Amino acid sequence: MSAQLWAIVGVAVGALLSFSGQWLLARQQRSGDRDRELRGLQREVYTRLLAAVHRTDQAVTKFVSNDPNEVAAFEELRQANIEAQDCIAAIGLISPRDSYDAACQLVDASLQSWEGGTNSTANAKRRDGASTAFITLARRDIGVKLP
Repeated sequence: MSAQLWAIVGVAVGALLSFSGQWLLARQQRSGDRDRELRGLQREVYTRLLAAVHRTDQAVTKFVSNDPNEVAAFEELRQANIEAQDCIAAIGLISPRDSYDAACQLVDASLQSWEGGTNSTANAKRRDGASTAFITLARRDIGVKLP
C-alpha cells in the first residue's frame, strides 16, 4: 500500500473512533440525566406521599375523636386519602415494586391506625413499621445514604 492510502485509512479509522467515542459519551450522559430526572420525580412523589400520610393521621385522629365539626373532619380525611392514592399511582409508575407495596402498606396502616376507635399498641407498631419500611426503600430509590 502506498503512503497516501495508509493516510486515508488512518484518517477514516481516527474519524470512526472519534465518532464512536462521542456517541458513547453522549449516550452515557443521557442515561445519567434520565437517572437524575427519575430520582427527582421519585423524591417529589415520596415527599408528597409522606405529607399526605401525615395529613391522613391528623384527619383520622380528628374524625375518631368526635370532632364537633364531623363533616369538615371527614372532608379533610377524604382529601388526604385522595392525595395519598394519587401518590401511590405515581409511585407505581416510576418506582420499583417493593417501594410501591411499601407505600400501599403505609397508607393502609395510617388509615387503620385508629381502627376500632382507639390507637392500640398493635396499630401503632404496624404504622411505625410500615413507615420505617417505606422510608428505607425511598432513601434507596433516591440515593440517600445516611451515616
